[in-house]
Amino acid sequence: RTHFSIGSMAERIVPGPVRDMFLNQLDTTDGKVHVVQVIDIKKIGASNGGSGGERYRLVVSDTEYYCQAMLATQLNTLVTDKKIEKQCLIGIKECLCNHVNGRRIA
Repeated sequence: RTHFSIGSMAERIVPGPVRDMFLNQLDTTDGKVHVVQVIDIKKIGASNGGSGGERYRLVVSDTEYYCQAMLATQLNTLVTDKKIEKQCLIGIKECLCNHVNGRRIA
């Protein structure tokens, strides 16, 4: 698990990762952590009334672009424990972009 101080995260945020996530071209094979800022967080229920549990939709920005992203359910505790909040910086190690209702969601 990689930990960063606020200063080192701010120094590492650069334009490009959000565009690459959207195009499904974000290279995560080299172990690089891509830093983005969380602009918004919204809790959403299970899709189609299923039993999938709650999910969190994030809006993330790399200072140039922004997009919506679904947090993996295994990471929900990062939101409930307030380790991920609006305006915080996070590092992305893995990402997959899917088409949902005619839109791309990372």
